[in-house]
Amino acid sequence: MLRIIFLIIILSLNFSRSNVDCENTYRITESYFNENIVGYYIAAFDLATGTSNVLMFDYMIDSTNPSECYLPGDNIELSIDFSVEVQIPEAGIQSYSRLSSGLIKINNILGPMNFRNTDLNLSTSSIGSANVEVEDFKIDKDLNIEQLSSIVLQSGKIPNGSYKFVFNLLNSEGSYIDGTSRIIDVYQPSYLELVSPGGEVSDTLETAIFTSLPVFSWNSDFCSSCNYGVRVSEYNPRDHSSLSEAINDVSVLPLDQSQDFYYPYSSGRNNVNVIPYPVTNAADLEMGKLYAWQVKRVYETTIGESSDFSPVFVFKLVSPDEIASIVSNEIDVLELIKELVGESKYNQLFGAGGQLEGYFVYSMTLNGNEVDEEGLRPITKDISDGKRAILETKISSE
Repeated sequence: MLRIIFLIIILSLNFSRSNVDCENTYRITESYFNENIVGYYIAAFDLATGTSNVLMFDYMIDSTNPSECYLPGDNIELSIDFSVEVQIPEAGIQSYSRLSSGLIKINNILGPMNFRNTDLNLSTSSIGSANVEVEDFKIDKDLNIEQLSSIVLQSGKIPNGSYKFVFNLLNSEGSYIDGTSRIIDVYQPSYLELVSPGGEVSDTLETAIFTSLPVFSWNSDFCSSCNYGVRVSEYNPRDHSSLSEAINDVSVLPLDQSQDFYYPYSSGRNNVNVIPYPVTNAADLEMGKLYAWQVKRVYETTIGESSDFSPVFVFKLVSPDEIASIVSNEIDVLELIKELVGESKYNQLFGAGGQLEGYFVYSMTLNGNEVDEEGLRPITKDISDGKRAILETKISSE
């Protein structure tokens, strides 16, 4: 299991060069490194050999004096002294601690040597013309390997954290020639929560908006390389039994129905949590209508693309006049309640520090039947005339 952990982490491997005079002319350059991978799953690796078909890096080892140092018989011998350090809070590792180290020997290099993670495993003996041998691989005894191994086995992936790889290139005499290091931040996100606009269907009056170009916002934990998209569809309670059904119906954003979500940013833009409604390539939002919206988060893993979906929110688009009317009606209803319970009781409930401070009334019932403001007017008149009296006021939540 410990060797498996190393092989999964080895994806920033940085080899280097070999032989006394000629050996000292060797260098290492990075041709490619996949920085978009967020989740590293064991399933992407052959647990017996450590082999993977997922290209994560590509490095080249070459000499700055190729005319003299690529000749057969030069007896070029290079060694790579490597170490892997980890910082994984989930496993109780709060600062960089050495996980593993070892030595890789390379000889018979007859030209520039390109090596990829797909070429390497613990049994690798050659890459091109070069001979490769892994020696002295060991796990640091001071690290809590049991806890780290348990996390990997239970989750099936490398835990979130930072992984630091240090590679020093040595000549045949064991002297330093060149070195390189890389830190990989692995943070696979776990939650995605919408903020605004809108909310539940029951809250559409309270969360109504009056701009036809809303800004969609959400909260999410850190992601090392994620892309976010938004989808907006009209919600009609007569046609849709749920918000989920509405969001999967014809979308107003994206306007192109062949696209599932609207992605305004380039892939891999980290930690974006807002998307404005675009002024082009989207249907105009109409006053008085309800709209459902959802966010999709996409990121790359070693077993393919992974997607997370937020819950679905709904919002109502109303005009400023409608909002003023709603507010006016709420004020009228509150005045009616004041007449019903009396000014003293009203201030006790709705005033500063009151149990109902900041609340508004959106519906009323009388003897189990829904009534409007006019339906309660006769009762307030009877109370005012002394024909009726309120015996008790109770507050309950459902």
